[in-house]
Amino acid sequence: MTQGDMTQGNTTQGDTTRDDVKQGRENPGDQSRADALRHGAPRPAVTGPDRPLELQVMGMVTKIGLLLSRPFHRKFISKYGISLAEWRVMTWIDREPGTTAQTVSQRTGMTPMNVSRALAELREKELVRAERDDNDSRRNNLWLTDRGHEIFARIESVAVVDIQRTFEVLTPDELVFMRGMLGRLIDHAESLEDEPLEK
Repeated sequence: MTQGDMTQGNTTQGDTTRDDVKQGRENPGDQSRADALRHGAPRPAVTGPDRPLELQVMGMVTKIGLLLSRPFHRKFISKYGISLAEWRVMTWIDREPGTTAQTVSQRTGMTPMNVSRALAELREKELVRAERDDNDSRRNNLWLTDRGHEIFARIESVAVVDIQRTFEVLTPDELVFMRGMLGRLIDHAESLEDEPLEK
């Protein structure tokens, strides 16, 4: 038996080799489950390594979100007294000066109640100011205050470095591809919220 035969014999049908990864080929078991999903075939609930791909991906997305937030908790909450929810709100106000609480909720995926709480804290800390909209008295437009801009810039300069270090294992093309895939997923998830609840 040659060395190549021995190597080939150590790879089971369900294994994904390094060459498979390079060529973008999936584990055959994963592929069959993906095919079943595309054709709408019902699948029984399973546990362990054979859990549906959707649950595996959801777990990975949740984990990377938590890992990305850890440096923020460690470096900024105690120093500036700003929670992660407040930072997310500040980020969108910085991107869209004069935006509204409703828009912030849509952009971040935060519930209106959580946005309202974060805004109340930010206004109390004099980091955000709100002014009544000239065209709609029921709506407040939001801006960062001078102090809000200052603190935002300090945090962002460090946070960007942390995020870039996390994503440095991906190529620019991979990042663009990931952004497109996540964008499609977010759009679809938002569309499902409009569907009526099953009775």
